Amino acid sequence: MLKLFLLLLLAIFSGNAQTISGTVFDETKLPLPGVSVYLDGTSVGTLTDENGKFSLSVAKRINTNLVFSFIGYEILSVENPFEKPKYEVHMQPKASMLKEVVIGNDGFSRKSKLKAFREEFLGKTKAGRSCKIFNEDDIDFLYDYKTNTLKAFADKPLKVQNPYLGYEIEIDLREFSVVFAKKTVNTEFTNQSSYAVSTVFHEMPDAKKKFVSRRSDAYRGSGTEFLKNLIDQKWSYEGFVLYDEGFPTNPNEHFTVSNRNGMFHVAIKKNYKKAALTLNEIPYHAKFGILYKKERQSGVQFLTDSFNMDDFGNTDVPMAIIFSGEISKQRAGDLLPMDYLP
Repeated sequence: MLKLFLLLLLAIFSGNAQTISGTVFDETKLPLPGVSVYLDGTSVGTLTDENGKFSLSVAKRINTNLVFSFIGYEILSVENPFEKPKYEVHMQPKASMLKEVVIGNDGFSRKSKLKAFREEFLGKTKAGRSCKIFNEDDIDFLYDYKTNTLKAFADKPLKVQNPYLGYEIEIDLREFSVVFAKKTVNTEFTNQSSYAVSTVFHEMPDAKKKFVSRRSDAYRGSGTEFLKNLIDQKWSYEGFVLYDEGFPTNPNEHFTVSNRNGMFHVAIKKNYKKAALTLNEIPYHAKFGILYKKERQSGVQFLTDSFNMDDFGNTDVPMAIIFSGEISKQRAGDLLPMDYLP
């Protein structure tokens, strides 16, 4: 059965070096110290000082969301943060979650639901299996029997250590769900999994040279590298090969790439065939097979006719690009900062 994986990471990169600064206040207009302030999906982040002040500097402008996160308060996300250099931010208390509704008896043990969460959120790769969530007690679950869907919630940022790739990650879980083929939490019967997160990466204190090669391995053959390959056009049997209806095809016949103000615009030629849709498959604009290094098979569906992308392979419509196969096996445990350079 087709397994799909959706990942929401909202970031695109462009421009020159800039600094963002400001002050964060609570609901009573008092300065709020200790607020986590970061550029979503990157390794750029800080905490507000005792006066609620913060400052972030980047060598290259990153046109991603600026996130403010603090326990007990609603997460605040600012789009296009580089449009102004200084901010005055007012955070609001988070509405209490009715935990008795979320963690009510659904017939599955918490241990089994945590196992499913780890496998579908962190992944089953070496990197994913190495990850440790230090505050698993902050995760609540809800199982919907009508749709065979497991959902997860967390009021506090998840503190994740990835010793395989050498990162400590702070993850604000916006959304997580797994749809199963039947009433189970066994991930062997996963039909589709999706999550939406805001993340900030920190280098582990004992980061070693071995992480360089491991991070490179995590990047190679990933969805991000595939999309970057659309720009670089380095198609070969030693790298990526594109397939249309089971046969190798010339990517230039399907994609048109143009440079628009430092961003790359990718237009996609439609190859949608209604009769070819499989059960539960989403109608798509274009669909292709992918072969990486002659052995790793994946698939990609584009639900859009075009998108914008940066030099790093990050797009402005991540939810409209759906991977299956080998690429879809990568999860949060395989994530690299969006400002990562191989």
